Amino acid sequence: MKIYGFAVLFVLTAVLSNLLNVVRLDFRTETALVPRVLEIPRAEIPLYGADGVLSLPDRPAMIVFFGSWCKPCLHELPVLAKIAKRKDLPLIGIAVRDTPQRLDKLFQKTENPFDTVALDDNSEWTKGLRAWTVPAIYLTDGKGMAVYEIGGVLTEDFYLQNVLTPIRELQNETNP
Repeated sequence: MKIYGFAVLFVLTAVLSNLLNVVRLDFRTETALVPRVLEIPRAEIPLYGADGVLSLPDRPAMIVFFGSWCKPCLHELPVLAKIAKRKDLPLIGIAVRDTPQRLDKLFQKTENPFDTVALDDNSEWTKGLRAWTVPAIYLTDGKGMAVYEIGGVLTEDFYLQNVLTPIRELQNETNP
């Protein structure tokens, strides 16, 4: 009788464990473009795969908070790779709760779409831009401010239909 109790407990634990991986609380299911005005953190964060610290360009850019451990982020990487090939603006990756070793493994499996990747070891940028869920994407104005937030998993259609126009407006403001 005891063995059946342990077997039932084991199966129930396995089912609940898998359910927790499916029903995650740290990402959004719907994609949305939200105007947001947040100052970009000034904290220096180290670069992945290079010496130095993150330095943003003086033109509009897309900052992407992601993690090698984040399943929705993994689904988003191929979309970001297509967007990167368009060369609309620089893509800056901010690895959240990640290590260079895990990023090495990730980028061996999938294309690295980012122009630059930085490691937010102390969550300074994550807290500063309030990127509480991943993936989280911010459009910057090139003047030290994040002006739009894209929450949820970015798709190519959403990018073309909803994000490209604000990017062009930001670029026109920077280069009148």
